[in-house]
Amino acid sequence: MTEPSPRSAAGTQIRLAASAADRETVYRFRYDLYVDGMRKQVPGADHAGRRLVEPLDTTGRIYLAETDHVAIATLRVNWSGDFTAEAPLPAGLVGLLGLEPFLDRWPAGLSLTSRLMVTPDRRGSVLLNRLLAAAYQDALTAGIEFDFCYVPPYLVEMYLQLGYRTYKPSVTDPHVGYLIPLVLPLRDWASLRTIGSPMLRLAERAGFDTATPSQAVAWFHDRIETEGGPSGARWREPADWERLAQGLQAGADAAPSLLTGLDSDDLGRLLRSQVVLRCPAGERLVQRGDARDEMFLVLHGQLVVRLEADAGPLATLGPGQVFGEMGMLTRTARSAFVDVAEDAEILIITRQALDRLIKVEPALAARLLFNLSCVLSARLMAANDRLRADDA
Repeated sequence: MTEPSPRSAAGTQIRLAASAADRETVYRFRYDLYVDGMRKQVPGADHAGRRLVEPLDTTGRIYLAETDHVAIATLRVNWSGDFTAEAPLPAGLVGLLGLEPFLDRWPAGLSLTSRLMVTPDRRGSVLLNRLLAAAYQDALTAGIEFDFCYVPPYLVEMYLQLGYRTYKPSVTDPHVGYLIPLVLPLRDWASLRTIGSPMLRLAERAGFDTATPSQAVAWFHDRIETEGGPSGARWREPADWERLAQGLQAGADAAPSLLTGLDSDDLGRLLRSQVVLRCPAGERLVQRGDARDEMFLVLHGQLVVRLEADAGPLATLGPGQVFGEMGMLTRTARSAFVDVAEDAEILIITRQALDRLIKVEPALAARLLFNLSCVLSARLMAANDRLRADDA
């Protein structure tokens, strides 16, 4: 049986938005999803025309996914060789993504992936992968060596599974929130094979030589630090499970925690299926008003919760404590800011990851959900106690 093309399957077509009409469809689709749906304040958004058009669109390759001629997803990719003196690569992006060494060595071999958007009913589906796969195949053909992007925490796991990796510290955008820069060395065949990336199969079907090492990949390993990156690293060694279990269990037993009743083997199975962020002190991990699909578990370090951006701490979060659970469960906007007070390691648990855990590890998922209900009950009781104290 032949695998479906990344550009068409099950009635969905993916193509380049080449015409003016196609691009207008994308601009309005972006506005509906991002400005109306997610309530994002985007500089330059055309509110009167209900369009979201940006300078990068001038040189960008814009992909459009449609079902029955209705837009359901889009993606923009910019190739470094397409920028001109009239429409240059923005200096802000060069700094944000740390592109200087890449541009010095591979000036026409870079691509920038951005504005990946999909309708809410398709989130968690293979559509995101198919859009990225279509862009990947085009980039391989064009001789692109590295693709860059920056993503919110809930998307890190998907990108890591495709072959992207962390390579520099995360950033906080005042309009978008906490973002993690990622890079994909397109021809790192060994790495793609190790993680079982679908990109490798796509390259092989397209006839690319996936046995010969790439000079760009060798340069990347020699020049760019990748191991033990600042964020998005996975925990794989049994010693890591044991160390974390010992450090977290005391706190989990003392108060309701997501980890109550879990041993080191349980914790290992949980960590193997998730992504861990390493966050330096001073970063703002959560912005009030964000609407995201993940919750966070503190593995190490300390965070503080604030109701206002510059207000004093409302609460302090340490190892074993969870936050962001209401946003994940209800898909509503975050109600507070969360800042990293001490260097921290944070486990990301997305709604999609929890659904998957229910299917493949039902006993572990049941324990996590029971623990989460205990955490929420304890917080409700504490809130009731405060209200009684205020009334007294």
